[in-house]
Order: sequence, then structure tokens, then C-alpha cells
Amino acid sequence: STPLGAANAGPRVGPVVISEIMYHTPQNGDQFVELRNNASTNVLLYDPASPTNTWKLAGLGFAFPTGGEIPAAGRALIVGLEPSAFRTKYGVPPEVPVFGPFAGTLQQSGELLELQWPRPPYTNGIGYVTMDAVRYNDKLPWPTVADGGGPSLQRIHLDAFGNDPINWTAAAPTPGGDPLLADALTTPFVRRSHLLTFDPTTVRGRVRHVLMVLGTLLWLGF
Repeated sequence: STPLGAANAGPRVGPVVISEIMYHTPQNGDQFVELRNNASTNVLLYDPASPTNTWKLAGLGFAFPTGGEIPAAGRALIVGLEPSAFRTKYGVPPEVPVFGPFAGTLQQSGELLELQWPRPPYTNGIGYVTMDAVRYNDKLPWPTVADGGGPSLQRIHLDAFGNDPINWTAAAPTPGGDPLLADALTTPFVRRSHLLTFDPTTVRGRVRHVLMVLGTLLWLGF
């Protein structure tokens, strides 16, 4: 609770959050959503009391299978390709669960994704609670280079509010792995440029831009 007259607390985050979104792939690429478990214990993706009541990713229309879980401080992937084929194609580590394929597609013009968990069933059915939500977009102030340019959307601070473009950047896709730019990405971004994602006036910004390009080329198989 917040005392009267004090600043309001920020929104509750997690423990499981949406950490990466590849919504507009280059040719021969594959869509995916990555989740990150910020907790120090495994998180079950179903209700232990009613195992058939599983978590879901609304917006994508995906329901997790019974028995799914995310390791402590680990990641999980929801993919549009058959999971074993996706794992082989992109070298996903064996400890990272891969779920799918999802039946629909991630909208290239943007949409609302909501990670939801089931509350105990009531007489009128199962209720779902949204744990994390992101309404991404292909227009500014969201990073526009993620719109078919090769990079994915990647969450900068996993413990901060996710439904805000200021907490997202575009970088070479890292499905199930640590982001290429894993040092918290604190350099200011040129959020309102149609051409740049990183601040080109600093050495650090230029280095990050080069890393993003190189990582994208690796993702494309060059």
C-alpha cells in the first residue's frame, strides 16, 4: 500500500514477462515470442489444482499445453514453426522450452499481446488474469527497424513496465538466448528518427548499431 500523500508505486511486473517479439520477419524467417521468468523458482504454466486450465497468450490465440513450465530465471519460446524444427534451425539451448506452433500470426502492423494465467474456476467458468501486456506497433515511437528490417523487438528492463515503447529496442533476434546487447542498453535511443535506433553521436551508440547489423546478418545466414 502507499501512504497518503506519497508517490504511487509503479505497476506490478511479472514474474513472467514478454521479453522479445519477432513480428515481421525477413525472408525465410520465423515469428516468435519470448518469455522470461524473473523469479528464482520454476513457474508452472497451468493451475496445479486444475492442470487442464493453462496459461495463454491472448492476441496470438495460443494456449499452453498441460504440464508446461518455465525454469527459474529462464526463458521460453512460443513459435510459429514446429518446435523441434525451430530449435534446430536457430540453435535454441535444450534448457529453453519451445511451445507451438501457434495457429495465427503476429500482426505486422502491431497488436496487443497479453500473457494470462487462469484463476481458480468459478461456477460461471474460468477467469484469466493478465500478468504482462504489450501493445507493440510498427510506427514511432516504437523502433521501426523491427518492421521487416531483420531485428526483433527486445525488452530493455525486464523488471520495468513493458507496455511502453521506451522500454523496448530493436536488435538482432536472440530466441531463447541472452540479447546481443546485454548490458542493459542504457545509451539514449533516437526514438523519433525514421532511420536510426541508436544515438549515432556517441561511440557506444555507433558500436551498438554495428553489432545490431552484424547480428542481423548472422540471423539471415550471411
